[in-house]
Amino acid sequence: MPPTSPTIKIVSPSDLVVEQYARWGWYGEQGVGKSTLAATVANAPGIDRALIINIEGESLDAYKPHADKIKVVRIYRWDQLAEVLILLRSKANPFQAVIFDSWPSRLAIMKIAGIDLSSEEAADLIRNPHKLSISAKKGQDNYQLWQDVASLQYTTYVSFADLPAHLALIFQPEEREKNGEVHCGPALSPQTAQLIRPQLKLCGYLYAEPDELVTDIKEVSPDTIRPRRLLVDKHPYFFAKGPSHVLGATVLNPTWSKLSKSLGAAPMEIEEEE
Repeated sequence: MPPTSPTIKIVSPSDLVVEQYARWGWYGEQGVGKSTLAATVANAPGIDRALIINIEGESLDAYKPHADKIKVVRIYRWDQLAEVLILLRSKANPFQAVIFDSWPSRLAIMKIAGIDLSSEEAADLIRNPHKLSISAKKGQDNYQLWQDVASLQYTTYVSFADLPAHLALIFQPEEREKNGEVHCGPALSPQTAQLIRPQLKLCGYLYAEPDELVTDIKEVSPDTIRPRRLLVDKHPYFFAKGPSHVLGATVLNPTWSKLSKSLGAAPMEIEEEE
């Protein structure tokens, strides 16, 4: 048998181009500023154009002041993501950052299950997966249906993550009970969370700092803007992960530029015991 040309190449981790880019996610309550954080990409050095992949029903107000640097594509079906990928893979691609606002779990469920869903109905199904069984395809049980939904989301995420561009995913929050304990994390089905969470270099919980001194809503000044924080360190209740040795456990009033300090940073060093 004639020798074949090698198909693999051994390199240093830093030689992989995609390792230089953001692979981030964040989640938080409605109105806390998830899109506002995403919009700060317009002021990030090295990023001339950013593309927002917007889902029907999601607000675009945060991006309107940055129309010169931020463009939007609104999708209504999961299959339209293939068209977006074709654009981003072309030589004419002008975008250095891609942001999902928000991650389209609803469209994935609609495609696999063959049903139409509102945002509220999709959120309810993610919280209560057993409800999807009545609409499952013939010969496909509930578990396999959710596995297919997870697989579709994962393969699509990987396709976007392979692009030489920064990538960020915005999620809604969801509480889920497991083994008698309640935890909060991105609104993903358990099967999807197991696949996508490990792929993110950073996934944080965005929240507004409480003002413990204010006891009556009447005392709050209309000009008051509570500071925002992004939790990126391990927490017993909120799912979070990230380079806290670089950013700290929380990032005060987070922006894209602040989070970018972690790109290319050395990993946390663990001292060996003597």
